[in-house]
Amino acid sequence: MRKFARFWVVALVFTIGIACFIGCRGDITVPEPPTLNGRYVGLYTYTEVTNGTDTLYDTTQAVSFKFTSTSFSMRVEEDESDRVFCDVDGKYELGSAGAELTYTDPSVGVKICTESYGPEGAYSLDQTSDTTRLLHIHSDEDGVVVNKRLRLVNTDL
Repeated sequence: MRKFARFWVVALVFTIGIACFIGCRGDITVPEPPTLNGRYVGLYTYTEVTNGTDTLYDTTQAVSFKFTSTSFSMRVEEDESDRVFCDVDGKYELGSAGAELTYTDPSVGVKICTESYGPEGAYSLDQTSDTTRLLHIHSDEDGVVVNKRLRLVNTDL
């Protein structure tokens, strides 16, 4: 009788284990960690606003980006005479709040550009559509609000 009871207990535990494995395997999804690796093309916008309404500066230019696992490069796709932003190289780190971009070279090559308008800073990251969006907003000590926006499309896809 004990062998018979032991058989049914083992069979029941085995059946419950298989049922849990089959029933739960599709319920658990682990999201992929965000990544920026790849080549991108898009727009970089730099805006300065004071007093909440007065726009001091607003420009958008076409750019290309290349992200590796830890570094990035931005190249401005404008004629030399129309260039506002510098070609830059840097490092980036992804975190729970987005991406932190820092320069290793704030002005690649000899070009007329404004280094302070570059994409350095802490950005929120939105990859919920085909367009990767990075947004950086900060206020300086004079109350000027600086917005830096990157809208990029991955060309590796």
